[in-house]
Amino acid sequence: MRLPKRSAGRALTAAALALAAVIAAALCGCSSEGVPLCTVSRGGREYEAYGTVYGVSGVKVTEDGSPVAMIRVGKRFSDEPYSDSDGLNYGMTVDDVDLDGYDDIVVQIGRSPGAELYRFFFGNGLTYTAGTLFDGFKGAVFGRGDGLIGRTYETTLWYIRSETNPDVYERVRTTEWWTRGRDGGFAPVSGETLTYYSDQDIYCHALCVYDAETGELVPEQERWLTADGLAAAGLEPFGPLSE
Repeated sequence: MRLPKRSAGRALTAAALALAAVIAAALCGCSSEGVPLCTVSRGGREYEAYGTVYGVSGVKVTEDGSPVAMIRVGKRFSDEPYSDSDGLNYGMTVDDVDLDGYDDIVVQIGRSPGAELYRFFFGNGLTYTAGTLFDGFKGAVFGRGDGLIGRTYETTLWYIRSETNPDVYERVRTTEWWTRGRDGGFAPVSGETLTYYSDQDIYCHALCVYDAETGELVPEQERWLTADGLAAAGLEPFGPLSE
């Protein structure tokens, strides 16, 4: 039976209200994912993470106070609680990871001594679609703004000159930047190194690009710095090994 225009309008309004109620109920249900952990603001939206001390299990997305989406992160693969040294936001980052112009949600769902596991939720402006898992390196960093994934690690190479001279070493802090797209592609693109030479008490800072043939970072620009020159160059303090 065809409804009168006024009745049809009321029916549409009722349907819209019902849909809004369903979304609101789902968002309220996010509390079942745990307690509020943190909130990230980006692009006019608020991303409120829920969970426990073991990590994020749900994310509520709102815009101007109105509900947009509720993300259920799913099962975690780690029973190690977070500490202050683990970084901000309990492993949640909001960034345009696939560089399509829309912000995505990245949530850490597992950790081990040598690696971390992340789940991506790719945004299209309206919804968020779960993507493939990222089984990555330890200390992955997101949110630089260009969709790249970074990691920083340190290595020390020791040299023994003679029995009468003390040990000398090179201490290297390396930062690598990798791409990760919607199709699951994962490859290094660039990086930088900061090397401390103990025998000269001097540093070398190098900007590097990735060489696909050798699979290594290759320095393109280098500059030598003293300890006093680190801060002026905008580099984090990094020096001799402690006794």
